[in-house]
Amino acid sequence: MQLLKGDTPLLKIGSGLAFILGLFHLYTSTFGVLEAFLHRGIHLSGMLVVIFLTQPIVKDRKRYGPVLKILDLVLILLTVTVGLYQTLQSNTLLLRAGNPSTADIYLCILLILLVLEGTRRTIGLALSLVCIVFLLYTYLGPYLPPFLGHAGYSVREIADIQFLGTHGLFGMPLGVMATYIIIFVMFGSTLGESGASEFFNKLSKSLVGHKTGGPAKVAVVASGIMGSVSGSVVANVVTTGSFTIPMMKERGYRPAFAGAVEATASTGGQLMPPIMGAAAFLMAEFLNVPYIKVAFAAALPALLYYISVGITVHLEAVKQGLSNIPKEDCPKASSVIKEGGILLISLLLLTLLLIRGYTPMRAGLLGIGSLIVIVMGMNIQKNGLRIGFLFGLKSLFFGIQKGVLGAIGVTAATAAAGIIIGCVAQSGLGLRLTSLILSAAGDSLILTLLLMGIACLILGMGMPTAGAYIIVVTLGVPALVKMGIVPMAAHLFVFYMAMMSAVTPPVAVGAYAASSITGASAWQTGLIAFRMAIAGFLIPFVMVYEPALILQGNILSIIQVFISTIAGLFCIAAGFQGFLIRKLGWIKRILLFAGGVVLVIPGLITDLIGVSLLILVVLSQKYLKGGKIRV
Repeated sequence: MQLLKGDTPLLKIGSGLAFILGLFHLYTSTFGVLEAFLHRGIHLSGMLVVIFLTQPIVKDRKRYGPVLKILDLVLILLTVTVGLYQTLQSNTLLLRAGNPSTADIYLCILLILLVLEGTRRTIGLALSLVCIVFLLYTYLGPYLPPFLGHAGYSVREIADIQFLGTHGLFGMPLGVMATYIIIFVMFGSTLGESGASEFFNKLSKSLVGHKTGGPAKVAVVASGIMGSVSGSVVANVVTTGSFTIPMMKERGYRPAFAGAVEATASTGGQLMPPIMGAAAFLMAEFLNVPYIKVAFAAALPALLYYISVGITVHLEAVKQGLSNIPKEDCPKASSVIKEGGILLISLLLLTLLLIRGYTPMRAGLLGIGSLIVIVMGMNIQKNGLRIGFLFGLKSLFFGIQKGVLGAIGVTAATAAAGIIIGCVAQSGLGLRLTSLILSAAGDSLILTLLLMGIACLILGMGMPTAGAYIIVVTLGVPALVKMGIVPMAAHLFVFYMAMMSAVTPPVAVGAYAASSITGASAWQTGLIAFRMAIAGFLIPFVMVYEPALILQGNILSIIQVFISTIAGLFCIAAGFQGFLIRKLGWIKRILLFAGGVVLVIPGLITDLIGVSLLILVVLSQKYLKGGKIRV
């Protein structure tokens, strides 16, 4: 998703409408949301209009300028028509559930087409095609093979589910987007407008810039912090990558590797508390648990992910002899914190409010309010009352505007996901696929997880994690739960694997975004990013086999599984990099890889075997030919 360049009238109007929509959500967060069906309808209609105003129908828009502008205006007019119909008749529409009128049917078809076009413009064609496949499946049930077939549903019956109520288009995913996610997105963009990204970059540089592989480690730390705030891989790459990628290239890092570091580090931000990505809010709703429980459960897996990336970066830096940043060129952490550390108060307040049981909507609202007060205070101290007040208003204005503009893709994805959920529920596909997966995998849990993981990676290609997560949750999580997997672990497994699609070729959106900054090949960047993240692919399997990793167990079991997983990730990363104290031969690489795998398998015996293999390789490298471990 990319905003139109230039200062066109359509973009001005779209940006203005985005700000108005942001004010609407701040108002409803303060005084209470409208009735669910009405609230979601207003949000969807408004965001679709913003999409048609700001997103080009084709890349080469100038070539067909007048024609496309007319088409955009027609789409906007149709969107407003459907929106007004749904808004003015919301109560009547709900009463007609089960018996849609002719107008309901036609307007449902029209809204589905508008959502598919909005999804195509913001996310790409893949998700729109997936929606069409599910709609056709629901309609053509009698003509399908017996193992997939069903009775079939008419257009009238499909419209009833999709349009008259909160089971299809206006279902739970869009509801979470229109209440919780939009507020947190605005909080993240307001934090960015306050200068937080610069502060996080400076803080990361002060902490790890002078270490071995410092520039890449700065990217890992900064992207982890900023990714939690933005919740978007591409936004994270663009924000932190504009600072970290040139810094890495200056220190001798290959452009493709620099881009891969940033893409891999930015991907994990969706899993990093306290904010995480949009899918985390959806997960809380699916599980019917407070959001903070999801954040706590994801904390150790997120930390392990970044540890694995940090290990890979360190080994690559030592292997290639890459320089760090001279200590005198790194700012002092105390000075950085003194200058901008006050911005962290809003994040701490947000986390505290969530822990205390505040709704995500109210916590996000208070977080935005505290942030504006902090920005005003910082600038009043520097520039006086008038300038400080104006700075605060400016941060609020652009934070709201950019937040809404940044959320249009997630809105399209959640509306499209609502279509899919409606089709799955109506056709009974979820139960059918659950039985197919269980029969294909037999009693093998590992085979079931592998099949589910592959499905997540495929469905996640080119899509936001939220969209891929919703699809797989609807189709696959029931099978995992039926095999006895803890529900939280099952949901986090598919969330994590859908997230990893951002660095999985051929459609690694994180690598594509990074390559646009580095100028390197997107394909090469994606392959390096995939290799860099390979150790992290084992973490979701550990979550399933050892729920202690998601804080479901006693403190000793949590510590044990955390330490053994770190050791396992270290072995696997070293094996894939082909370097420990110095370059590794194939036998030692295989030994390390085997040691890493058994270390992440729960159990004292497997841990002892894995540690023994690691010690064997370390001693053989250090003492057989001499060696020195570099930290």
